[in-house]
Amino acid sequence: MIKLSTKKNLVLALFLLNNCGQPGGQSFVRSDLRSILKITELSSPSESVLWSGQGMSLVTPRKDDAFKNWAKERKLTLVTLPESNAFAQSLAAADTTLAYTPSTEEHAGFALVEIQSQDHETKLAHEAHEGNQGCGMLQRLRLLDVSKQSTTFIAPVFIESVKRKAVADLVATDAASVKTALQNSIHNLENIGTRFHTTTSGLGAPAQIKSMFEAAAAGKISGITVQLNPHQESRQSSVIVTIPGRDDPKATGPAVIIGAHLDSINSSGEQTPAPGADDDASGVATLIEILRRIADTGSQFQRTIELHAYGAEEVGLIGSSEIAERFQTTDRQVVAMMQIDMNGWASDPNSETIYLVTNSTKAVLRRSLKTLINSYLGGNVVEGTLKAGQSDHVSWHNAGYNAVFPFENPIDYNLALHSVRDTSANLNNLNLSARFVEGGLVFLSHMAGLTSAESGYQSDLKTFRSSLVKNLYVAVKAGSSPDQYDLFVAGGADVKSLELCESHEAGGMTCQKELLSGTFSVNKGSRALFTVATGITIRSGIHLTIFGYNAADQLVAQRSVRLDKN
Repeated sequence: MIKLSTKKNLVLALFLLNNCGQPGGQSFVRSDLRSILKITELSSPSESVLWSGQGMSLVTPRKDDAFKNWAKERKLTLVTLPESNAFAQSLAAADTTLAYTPSTEEHAGFALVEIQSQDHETKLAHEAHEGNQGCGMLQRLRLLDVSKQSTTFIAPVFIESVKRKAVADLVATDAASVKTALQNSIHNLENIGTRFHTTTSGLGAPAQIKSMFEAAAAGKISGITVQLNPHQESRQSSVIVTIPGRDDPKATGPAVIIGAHLDSINSSGEQTPAPGADDDASGVATLIEILRRIADTGSQFQRTIELHAYGAEEVGLIGSSEIAERFQTTDRQVVAMMQIDMNGWASDPNSETIYLVTNSTKAVLRRSLKTLINSYLGGNVVEGTLKAGQSDHVSWHNAGYNAVFPFENPIDYNLALHSVRDTSANLNNLNLSARFVEGGLVFLSHMAGLTSAESGYQSDLKTFRSSLVKNLYVAVKAGSSPDQYDLFVAGGADVKSLELCESHEAGGMTCQKELLSGTFSVNKGSRALFTVATGITIRSGIHLTIFGYNAADQLVAQRSVRLDKN
């Protein structure tokens, strides 16, 4: 618990009681900040969203230079609160809390905290992680320029539903050797000692991890660089591996990124052992094995690939937020970002299910990865919400990039995290970890374009398209206000789920905007009717692509239509 003097607690408790109800019971913004901060479920066009969680947002009615200067002079951390507990109540009563909303059954709560010192930040991090309340619950609020965010989805090089033999060959790893290598890497990361960002062992960890990446590359990858990336708000560096694309030799074009965090934490204290085997040595080890496979096979890609091992994730996603901000401010494009954080444990050791976390990720990218896993890894992939935490994908999502987060079971994950028990000896499912290596390889192959998979792709695509039926029909109905429309789709009886997006061109198979999912409404004879959206704005002249999936989640129907207003 954050310690406050009795006098301060009493004064603040009286303030909250008089102004906001019982401490911890209602939302509030500190009285001197109510002209610049607001907590809301729905923001107006005149307000800038500073942070958005599960149904609640922190907004400001002003994003002028005065506000930016105020924010720049402070270290602001957003603490998500999945449940109402003693920690949440202590934040509601702390004089360093600028804004607060409690958790409900519908959404997690949060507190905006002004960090006073490194000791304050460290104590806050340990309090947040105590009792396994969640991974990465702290997020440094960097207030990125939201006006620069984009929802554009850069299409993969290869359509995910078209399976390529060259990709399958790359992904077909020897499971036994991969598991052994993963186990060795995780054990070596444990042996570094506590990797908390302020400890001596934690400050030395990035250089040792850099050496592990270099050993995996073994000098076999042309143009590769492995660099330490220092940070402003932590002395712990991140590690960035860059593999220039064949069509991007200077590595300045659109990048495909896979990340994991290199630090660890023990909720009992800064100097208490924090082996962090699952959280997140398993993720870093996965990156190392992906790199080793690329090196051993001599694989090359059309687009640039970056593997990131982030520093200081456990105290507010500091490493990833600074790197994402640099990408954003330099207008660097990101094709897709995948975060790997915890993949070596399951309550059922025989389960190899990969969960795609829905929080702060893009549906279009989840669909892409789901299709790839179904095509190459035999399926066994589902979506799930992670209420009790977050990871570095949030930094990229908040910067306007499309991110995806495969994970162990988000409601039944490894509760040994943030303790001395998170060791390699307690990991029970390296088969699952090996699947994450394969998933990362197939993700890179399609998103970045494995060069050996180019041959024959167009003919394969033509064959695949001819196998899809076109019996998908769109109905557009005027909505409740001008320029608002309701969207419906009818499909064949074998279509069990449906998705739709704005596409690049007539007949296009890829999206340039977020996916909309259809909800089954009713059977009409031999056809199924889906409600896609109500009250949405539709621009004239756009192309919509509709995808129909069967009960096995296979694409069986596809159609592209152009919408014009008369």
